[in-house]
This record gives sequence, structure tokens and C-alpha cells, in this order.
Amino acid sequence: MDGPSGPQKRPNRRPPHVVASHLFLVEDGRLLFLKRRNTGYFDGYYSVPAGHVEEGETAVQAVIREAREELGITLRSVEFAYVMHRFEGHYRVRLLLQGAGV
Repeated sequence: MDGPSGPQKRPNRRPPHVVASHLFLVEDGRLLFLKRRNTGYFDGYYSVPAGHVEEGETAVQAVIREAREELGITLRSVEFAYVMHRFEGHYRVRLLLQGAGV
């Protein structure tokens, strides 16, 4: 913002965001779901493989890492599918990526 005496610094009012990558792994028209357990977050519910984007990581790197950690597979391709932004006590950004496994 510019004022009469030049540029003025605006207070940082941007809320912190939790960013996660979610994997849509589709094979033969079927979508893979996992049953959550031992996480402390919605255990017993079904979810696609997912995880937080760690510092220094891209969303694609995060979903490749999660596929390796949660499924034991290496993805051969990853492409952007959708983004979701919501407030759940704090702001969350979900990057939904479609991948193909080996």
C-alpha cells in the first residue's frame, strides 16, 4: 500500500493454512480407499491415501511420498485433479491429485 510518504507495510493478516495432498488412485474404474487406523484422526473411517505437505516439499512430492509410505508403491504418473479450501477450526487446503501406480 502506498501512502503520502511512500510504501507502507501492511500488517500480516494472512491466516496459517494446513496443506495436504490426497491421492485419487484409479485402476479399472475403481478408486482406492484406506481404512484409517492408529492415527488419532478419524480412525475407523475410510479415506484416500493422503498426508500433509512437509516443509520444502511440493504437493506432488508429498503425494508420491505418501503413496510409498502408506501403500508401498511408486507412482508412475501424477496430475492435478482438484483443490479444496475449508475452515475447520483453522484453514485447510487440500490438493487432490490423480495418480497411476506401478
